[in-house]
Amino acid sequence: MNRIILRAKLFGLQTNRSYSERFLHHILEAITRAGVDYLHFNPDTPLLYKAGVKYQRESTRLRGVNDSPSVEDWKDIPTTLADKKGDCEDLGTWRAAELRKRFNIFAHAFLIWTVYRGQTVFHVTARYRKADGSMVIEDPSKVLGMGGIA
Repeated sequence: MNRIILRAKLFGLQTNRSYSERFLHHILEAITRAGVDYLHFNPDTPLLYKAGVKYQRESTRLRGVNDSPSVEDWKDIPTTLADKKGDCEDLGTWRAAELRKRFNIFAHAFLIWTVYRGQTVFHVTARYRKADGSMVIEDPSKVLGMGGIA
């Protein structure tokens, strides 16, 4: 099996916002947990910031279909590593997984969303609490070259 495609219609109606946010948080957690497992079985995987991976915003439309609904391609660690590029959810879940597996820090990929020019736009960061209780918000996309709006 080369690829799994999960189709979901999210953020269609304002009343759907809570469901959409919860759905995405569940998927982010699943990808993060899969990343932890990948790192367990592949301990020689480089750390995200040393892997040569760069941030790249993906096209949000289907190729060749200008009026298509927006589409997101969410990638796991080995796919992102092979591509040498990823966008916010690819990088945020990888970073959360490596913080959990390699540094024993319970991090999670965290979704932030806003409405920009009439469209719902989201951005994913890695978040965790330090020993003193303060929250750390780490943005791997910015570290790896993102500028402007996600």
